Amino acid sequence: MIGSISLFFKYHFSHIVVSFVLIQKKK
Repeated sequence: MIGSISLFFKYHFSHIVVSFVLIQKKK
């Protein structure tokens, strides 16, 4: 259970980072 939560958190965090990078590139 904890493993799946950790995996979900890592995926969500990486998604936020990618979105942030894309926004920076648009500027």
